This record gives sequence, C-alpha cells and structure tokens, in this order.
Amino acid sequence: MPPARKLSTGLPKDFPPSVPAAAQMLPRWARSILVLALCLVAVQGAQVPANASADVPPVPTLLGTSAPKLSARQLERRIEALYHENARARSFVVQDVEYTPSSLKTVLRSCTTSASETTPQAQTARLLACAPLIFFLYSFGHKDSVPGAVQLADQLYNYAVSQVPGPLDGASVLGGTLRSWGVPVVLGTRPLSSAPGNPEALSLVAESSKAIVDEGSVHVLIRGYSHRGKVLIETISADVGRASSDESLAEGSARAVIKLTPEAAFLHGNAGGLSSLLGMPAALARRAGGRWVEFPKGTSEYRDLAAEDTIARLPASILPLSASGVRLLTTIASGRSHVLSWRAPISGSGTLLAERLVLADGKPLPINERTVAGADVEVASFSRWGDHFSVQVPPPPQVVPYSVVAR
Repeated sequence: MPPARKLSTGLPKDFPPSVPAAAQMLPRWARSILVLALCLVAVQGAQVPANASADVPPVPTLLGTSAPKLSARQLERRIEALYHENARARSFVVQDVEYTPSSLKTVLRSCTTSASETTPQAQTARLLACAPLIFFLYSFGHKDSVPGAVQLADQLYNYAVSQVPGPLDGASVLGGTLRSWGVPVVLGTRPLSSAPGNPEALSLVAESSKAIVDEGSVHVLIRGYSHRGKVLIETISADVGRASSDESLAEGSARAVIKLTPEAAFLHGNAGGLSSLLGMPAALARRAGGRWVEFPKGTSEYRDLAAEDTIARLPASILPLSASGVRLLTTIASGRSHVLSWRAPISGSGTLLAERLVLADGKPLPINERTVAGADVEVASFSRWGDHFSVQVPPPPQVVPYSVVAR
C-alpha cells in the first residue's frame, strides 16, 4: 500500500517530540524522493526549525518577489552589514535556530558554494542548506521590525532558486519547505517561465494552490485499496479549515479521531488506532483508556498538528512536489474540468506512484485525485469548498491532558 495520504501525520515517533518536526512529522502521503531529502539533510551550524509556523506572524510580505538578484559575495557582504548594524541579530533565536558570525559564514557557504554534482539529491541538499537561514532572516526582520532582514531573506531565496543547478524546480522544493514553516512564499512564478513543454499545466498548479488556500475550508474523503483497487483497507474523512479540523481514520479494526480547534487539539481512538494510525506509543495508547487526549495550544504537539491539519498545508499534499513531468491531459476550455498527471518515485524503492488530479473549471479547485502504486490505489475526493463547519469539543469529563497520560 502506498503511504496513506493522511491529512494528519499523527504524532511524532518519539513522543513527545525530541527532534525537529521537519524530520519527525513527515506527511504519510509524501511520496517522492524529495521528501526523503527534505528530512535527512543536515545543515552544519544550524538546525532545521521545528514547528516553525508558530513563530512567524501572519504578515503580507512575500518571498519570491522581484527583489534585485545578488551574487553570493554581495549576499555575504550584506548579511555581514546586517549583523554589524543590528547587534540583536547576533543573539536572536527562533525555534532553536541562531547564527553566530562564524556559523553564519559556514551555512551561507554551504548554500552558495557550487557543487560538482547536479543530481536531484545534490540540488535539494543545497536548496535546503539555504532554508534555515532564510527562515531566520525573515523571522528576525518581522519580530524586530528590520525591513532589511526581510529583504535579504527574499534575495537569498531568489539566489537559491535561480543559481542552484539541477533537474528539479527550485521554487517548488525550497518554496514549499518555507511555506510549510509558515513563511509566505510566492510559488509558481519561476516554473511558468522555465518549465519546458507545458506551461499551461504549471500555471494551473500555481492557480490551484492559491485557490485552495483562499477557499479556507474543504471536506476530504480518502479511500485506500489493495488488490488493484478491489479491497478497501483504509478510510479517512476530514473537514479542514484555516485553524480547525475534524478528522476520522479507520484501518481494519484500528480507529482514531483528531479534533483541532484554535485553543487545543484532541486525539481519541482505540489502542490500535492511537498507536498504528497516530504514532502514539502502545503503552500510552492503552493508558488513555478510551478518553480524549488533550494538547493545549502552545505545546509542541499542538503546533505540529496545527501545522499539518489546516488548509494552508493542503496544497503541498495534493499538488505536484516538483514541476518536472507534470502533464495537462485536457485542453483548458470553458466548461471542462482539467486533468493533471505525473509520476513520482517512492523513496527507498523502485516503485513509481502514478498521480491523476482533476481540477474544476473556472476556479481550479481539486475534485478528486487518484494515486496508483503497483497493486495499491488511493482515491481522494474534495467537496464542500468554503463551507462553514464547527468542531465539537469533547465534554470535559471525557478529556485527559497528555501530561497526565505521559507520566
């Protein structure tokens, strides 16, 4: 069975998390070799920020704009000047990421130094070497009201996606990573002009990504089958909004529910569901005893769930991870839906996933998506775009804090 396209990754394998969420909280639907690279790249001198979205305020400034392009040497000089003019930069910390002047040069060099290889893995490693520094500059600029830091973050982003060579679309790899950390990035601008063969398909992907987030909510139903689509083995049903979601999961006898509200997250299920579907250690799953396990807002577990189970995360789980190989099978014409298809390798195996996504005419919102990997099939349908829904909070007598379960 291909990795389940769950709206939630559940809980980290080490529970509570002991390593960055970017490494632990991989989406179970993630399906290309890029994903493996995203979680394995180690950046010398800096740590990939865990739960980064919680520390980036919702601001209108975007990265990936038409900021002037700088050379690697110009970037180094401007960042050195930023540190010289702003003493706070030398002690600024966000999500355990900080840079001394020495570590700053090391990380910047790993981002800007040319590599001998231009393989997908080498390209992704260089792009992701830039990501923590971009996140740091962006966060510092907003938290301390230093416009020059945000501009530098934008210029470093533009440098990375335009100067790092390789077969992948740099904006999709780096921009997608930064967006998952809560940094607003314009996606789709570079692929429209640089992708060979089918600019209409890539334009449609960019439009769809924006349309999904603009709608604010959707109902998703996912069914997983074995035996070439003949045997149903897994079902996921979810309402997903901007700051809340209500998701139920079933696989065999395992059952689980995730409720996310602006104030807390709640997990519920039988022991098998909590452990096999959501990743809770078996001993803790048994200790929950059928009660709702609560994670208040502000905890790392809440931030992880909020980052995965909201509408902002959905484009990365539905749309192609890379612009390479995307085909538009139907002509863009009024009154017709549009069909995108692409293939992506499952990391660690020789199996290719075949994807087929149907987008609506007019506003290109997803209608359904079919994923095939060998004899296994997943079908996702999307409906009730923009509809209001409410999440019913469990009654207090049925709730137990995770801190109590984990004792």
